[in-house]
Amino acid sequence: MKKPRSIMMLLLAGAFALSSCGSSDKSEDDSSIIDEVSSITTEEPLSEDSQELPSEPLSEDSSEDSDQPKVEGEFGVTPDVINVSYYRDDGDYSTWRLWWWIEGFKDGEMPEWGTPDADGFVTQKLDLTNYPSAREVGLIIRRHDSWSGQSPDFVMSFDDYPTKDNGEMDVFIISNDQNEIESFLIKEDAKKDRIKTAQLKTFNSIGAEATATPLWWRLYINDELVDEKPASSPNVTFERSTKLQLTDVHEVRAEFSDAPGQIRVRKANATPLYDSEEFINNHTYNGDDLGFTYTNGATTFKLWAPTASEVILNTYRNSVTSKETGNKLNDTLGRTRYMMNYAGQGVYERTIEGDLDGVYYDYTVTNVNGTTTVGDPYAQSAGVNGHRSQVINWDNPAYKPAGFDEISYPAIASSADLVVYEMHVQDLTMDDTWTGSEENRGKYLGVIEEGTTYTEGAMTVATGFDHIKEMGVNAVQIMPFYDHTNQEYFNARDYPDADGKYYQPEYNWGYNPNNFNVLEGGYSSDPVNGEVRIQEFRQLVKKFADNNIRIVMDVVYNHVSSFANSPFQKIVPDYYFRFNEEGFLMNDSGVGNDTASERIMFENYIVDSVKFWAKKYHIKGFRFDLMSLITPKTLNRVDAALKAIDPTIVVWGEPWSGGGYAGPEFVYNRPETKNTAIAAFNDVGRNALKGDNNLNGDGSQYGWLQKEPAHNAESYWLLNRVKGMLAGYMEDYYDGQNGYRDPLKTINYAGCHDNFTLYDQLYNTIGEHELAKNASVVANALVLFSQGAPFFQGGDEILRSKPFDPNTYFGKRFYSSHAHETFINPQTGVYYSGNSYNLEASVNSYKWDDKIKYYDVFEQYKALIQLRLNNEAFRLQTAGEVSTHFGFWEDTADLSFSAIAAYNTKQVTNEITGSGAIYTFYTGRLYGDSTIGTSAATTEKISWGGDVKVLFDSTGTYTPGDIITDSAEIPSYAVLVVQRQ
Repeated sequence: MKKPRSIMMLLLAGAFALSSCGSSDKSEDDSSIIDEVSSITTEEPLSEDSQELPSEPLSEDSSEDSDQPKVEGEFGVTPDVINVSYYRDDGDYSTWRLWWWIEGFKDGEMPEWGTPDADGFVTQKLDLTNYPSAREVGLIIRRHDSWSGQSPDFVMSFDDYPTKDNGEMDVFIISNDQNEIESFLIKEDAKKDRIKTAQLKTFNSIGAEATATPLWWRLYINDELVDEKPASSPNVTFERSTKLQLTDVHEVRAEFSDAPGQIRVRKANATPLYDSEEFINNHTYNGDDLGFTYTNGATTFKLWAPTASEVILNTYRNSVTSKETGNKLNDTLGRTRYMMNYAGQGVYERTIEGDLDGVYYDYTVTNVNGTTTVGDPYAQSAGVNGHRSQVINWDNPAYKPAGFDEISYPAIASSADLVVYEMHVQDLTMDDTWTGSEENRGKYLGVIEEGTTYTEGAMTVATGFDHIKEMGVNAVQIMPFYDHTNQEYFNARDYPDADGKYYQPEYNWGYNPNNFNVLEGGYSSDPVNGEVRIQEFRQLVKKFADNNIRIVMDVVYNHVSSFANSPFQKIVPDYYFRFNEEGFLMNDSGVGNDTASERIMFENYIVDSVKFWAKKYHIKGFRFDLMSLITPKTLNRVDAALKAIDPTIVVWGEPWSGGGYAGPEFVYNRPETKNTAIAAFNDVGRNALKGDNNLNGDGSQYGWLQKEPAHNAESYWLLNRVKGMLAGYMEDYYDGQNGYRDPLKTINYAGCHDNFTLYDQLYNTIGEHELAKNASVVANALVLFSQGAPFFQGGDEILRSKPFDPNTYFGKRFYSSHAHETFINPQTGVYYSGNSYNLEASVNSYKWDDKIKYYDVFEQYKALIQLRLNNEAFRLQTAGEVSTHFGFWEDTADLSFSAIAAYNTKQVTNEITGSGAIYTFYTGRLYGDSTIGTSAATTEKISWGGDVKVLFDSTGTYTPGDIITDSAEIPSYAVLVVQRQ
C-alpha cells in the first residue's frame, strides 16, 4: 500500500519544520500581510495593509516557552555558505549522501559526508559564493551508487531560513519513513519525537502514526477539537460518523514526553482517497475551461484543487517577483487579491470584471502542504521564469503576425510523407559563424532570420533558416520550447569567467518542464512580458508555414523539473505523481519523479494541452518523450482529439522509459494504440544499422555499417534488421514473428539529440574521417529510403560533431558526472560528448564553416531528400503496399553480407524488371580488419541486366540522368539509386 506524504508542523517559538513537499513559501511575506483573509468571503478584493494574520498557537494554551533557543540571522538573504547537518536513526551515512544543486545555475553534485559529531549529525558545507543571484537550493538524499529510493527533491527557499552575520546559513535535516527530507532551524528539534504521518484513510476515518507513543492524541477539524483519545501506541485511528469534507482542515495533534508543553501537529492528507470510486465520481472535473476564460468584459478563473481549504486569486500589473530581484516589494506591488469560491467537483472559481488582457496572476493555496503561492498549472502564458501566469486575449491582433489564422500546409496522406529534421531553438544561431542580428542570437526570431550567410575565400553558403529551406525538409521537430526551469532574466550567452564564477543562465535542452502550456521565455527578446514570446513564436510558425514546413513539438509530460516546486504538487499534493509500494516516488523517467497519467485529471490535462498547442500555434505533430510512461488510454485520447482538429496531425514517441523497455509492442499490441497511427522510434533498426548508442569498447557500438562482411555474416541479425527498417518494420525482415510491420507506426532514424552525433559515432568506430563521412551519408540514405517516416538530427548534413574541452568550467563539470557518456579518442586525445544537454552552446551549436568544408555532403542530403519527396515509391502507406511493391534482390549474384540491393515497383508492373522500377543499392564496410583506417579499394558488383537511369550516386562516379547497362561496381560506404528503363 502506498504511504502518503504529509506535513509536520512544530508549534513552538523560534523553531519550525519544513517538509519536502513544497511548503517553503510562508503564508505571507513580511512586506504585505492582509487582514484576516479566512474571514472574508465577499465579492470585493481583499485589502492590502500591514495588519498581521493570526499566527498559529504556540501550544494549546498559547503560552510561550521562554526557555526555547532562538535562531539568529536575517531571512531572505542569499548566504555564502549553507551548513546542512543531516541525522539518520540508522547512522548509515556511507550509503546515503546529499545531492545538491541550484536550478538554472549549478548542476548537481554529491560530496562525501564528514565524520558524525557527538549528536550523530554529519555536515556538508555548500559553497554559494559564486551564485549571489540564487534564491534557493535543491536537496535530495540518495544512495551513493544509484537513484533507487531517493528522496523527493527538497527546495530550500532562502526566505524560510536565516543567514547569520558571517554569511552562513544553518539547516538541520532528517529523513522520514518515505525518505522525505524534513528540515529544522534548531538542531535539538530534529531528533525529537513527532507525528510521522496523518491521512484520511476513508471518507469517514483518519489515521496517524508517530515515532513514539505520545501522551495523548487529538483530532481537530477547522481548528475545532472534535475527538481525543488516550495514547497506548504510536498509531491512532479516528472514526467519524459524518463524511469528511476534503476542503476542511484535518489536524492530528499530540504531545510527547521528550518535549512536554510542546504540541506536535500534522495535517492529514487525502492521498489514499484519490483512486477511490467516491473521489473519482465526486471530484473529477471534465470541463475544458480550467485556467482562465477571457472576454473583454470579464475573465473567469478556475482551479482544480479538491483538497484545498482555501484558494485566493492574486492579480498583478507585472511579472517580476522577488525570486528575480531579491526585493520583497516585488511580491506585493500592484497586487490585488480575491477570495475564490468552491464550486464543486474540486473546482474553485472566481470571475473578475473588466478587461484583464495581459494581467498576471497566481494563486495562494492552503492545503496539507500549508499555505503557498503558486502559478496556475493550466497557465497559457507567463512572465519571467514562469512564476506568474498571464491572462491572454488570443484574438488580440498584436499577438500574432498578419495571416497567422489563415496558415495552411500542402496536403499529406500520413507521417510517411514527411522528412523530419530535429533542431533546437538556439543551436542554429549561437556560433560566431552565424552572422545574423546579435539581438536575435539564440532566440525565436533568430531561427527565422533570413539572409544570413558564411563566407570563406570565394565560397559563400546560406546559414540558419535559409539553410533549412535550402535543404528541402517539410517538417522540423523542435526540442522542447515550452517553459522549462531556468533563469530567463539574464542574457543566455554570458558564460563563466576564468575563475569559474557563474552568474548567468546556461544552455538547456529543455527536458525539465516547468509550465507545459507556456512558451519558454528565454528564447524571446523580452522574457519579462509574456505576450512577447507568443507574438515571436507565432512569427516563427508563420515563417515555417510560408515555406511549407510543419512543426512537430517535443513534449515531456512524463515528469516535471521539480516535484517539490511543481504547481501540480503544491495545489493537489501527491495526486499527479506515481509512488511505489514503499511510498517512494517512482523514477522510471530517470529524473526523480513520474507523472500519473492513469489518473483522470492528468489524463485530461495532457489531452487539453496538446489541443491547446494545436489550436493556438498550428502545431502539426507531437513527439512524446519516454512515451511508454504515458498510458495507452491517454495516448488514444490524444490522437483522437488531434485528429478531430486536423487529421494530418501526427503523434509519435520513444517506446521506452528510463526504467524499462516497452519497445514496438507499446504501439502495436496495446488495445488503445494498435488501431491508431501513433508511431514509435525504430531503435531496432537504428541499433542494427550503426550500433548501440555508446562508445564503451564492448563491441556493441558496431552495427552493420561498421562490421566487415565476415562479421556481418556471423551477426546476420544486423542485416536482417536493417532490411526490416527499409521495409518499415520494427523487427527482422525475415522470420519476424511479432507483426511490427506497419510503416505508419515507424519513425526511422540513425541518430538524434541523445547520445553521440552520427558522425562522432561513425568516426570513432570506423577510424578514418573520409570513410566515416561516406558512411554517414549511407546511414541517412537508408533512413530516407525506408518505408515509414524518416527522421535525422539537425547538423548531420554538415557532419555535426560535439567535441569538448574537459578543462573548461562546463567541460570539467560534464566529465566529472558523465564520464560514462564521454569518449576519448585514443589517437587524437579529443573528448566527445554523448549527452551534451548541459554543455555550453559552443559545443551544441552548428559550426557553419563545416558547411563549406562538407558542402558535398550537404548537396547529397538535398538530393536524397528530394528523391524521397518526389517518389511515392519511398512513401508507401500500408503494410500491404510494402508487401506488394517492396523487396530485396535475393538472387543477385554473390552479394556480400555488407551490401543491400532493394527494389520498389510502386506505380509500375509488379515485376522487378518492369520499366520504372526503382533499385537502391547500399554498401557498408567491404574490407577486413587489416585495412581498417585506410580507404579500401574493395568493391561490390551489382548486376541487374538491361538499362537503368541514375537518380543518385554518392560516389560521384555517375551523374543523375546517366544510363548504366547491366551492372556497376560500388565501393565501401556508397549509395546508388537507379530507375529501370
